[in-house]
Amino acid sequence: MQGVAGPTGATGAAGTTGQLGATVLGTAAVTIDGVGVFEDITGLTQTITVPAGGGIVVIETDGGFISSSTTTSAFIDVRLFVDAGALAGGLRRVCVEDSDSTFEPHGVWSMSRIITLAAGSHTIKVQAASVSTTDAIVSGTTGSVYQGSLQVYLLKP
Repeated sequence: MQGVAGPTGATGAAGTTGQLGATVLGTAAVTIDGVGVFEDITGLTQTITVPAGGGIVVIETDGGFISSSTTTSAFIDVRLFVDAGALAGGLRRVCVEDSDSTFEPHGVWSMSRIITLAAGSHTIKVQAASVSTTDAIVSGTTGSVYQGSLQVYLLKP
């Protein structure tokens, strides 16, 4: 036996419509040879549209690089770049020491940031610059253990 229906409850909070998560992967190895000159890492760029009211954005990146020399150390800076500027706290310096090995020395980076963005279109990318005079080959394509990735998650506030 079923009783009489009760009154309609209060309207709940808005749902999760408008959230997203996306990953892009490096599409080519990039030779970084200009000391202090940041270059985009091919394939590690995403453009998102933040809805009215703004959003919380989680940005994560990782990848690898090799030195072009087996006898000289290589240092690179990897940074997150949002719209027209470097993201505060989104810079990592990675070093590989010279080696007596016949294989090029290699290194990896990994970082994440949580930021708030206003409504509108925003471009997020990963860039790298050499800090030493030794060239570095950054990221790679499918099948490369150095292939970089960029993950972006848009959360509603």
